[in-house]
Amino acid sequence: MRKTECPELVRHLGNRIRLLRKAKNLSQEQFAELASLHPTYMGDIERGQVNASLCCYAGIAKALNISLSELVEFPADMKDMKVQDEMMVIYEKVGNLDKKMQTFFFDAVKNLVKSIESV
Repeated sequence: MRKTECPELVRHLGNRIRLLRKAKNLSQEQFAELASLHPTYMGDIERGQVNASLCCYAGIAKALNISLSELVEFPADMKDMKVQDEMMVIYEKVGNLDKKMQTFFFDAVKNLVKSIESV
């Protein structure tokens, strides 16, 4: 496995792929098969541990029914990318909560946003 020269970009792309896969309710194994990749390698990609080839990313985009350019779309500022990564982690963790806790979390966030907007 070759180390990447731009770990932040690769980690961000892996997070983005995981989020898009989960939004389609696909297991990592199902998704890997659709993308013609080995499940272990798909896991490495999603964790940002490898910088896959362009052909692999094209297969992933096809499995997601999006264009390659949509898959690799990044914010212009690295700070924005870190915020997006943190939001994806929160989104994933909330997705693992039961429905009652998800509702509680989203209600709390809505109330927080309302209070910020009123300041």
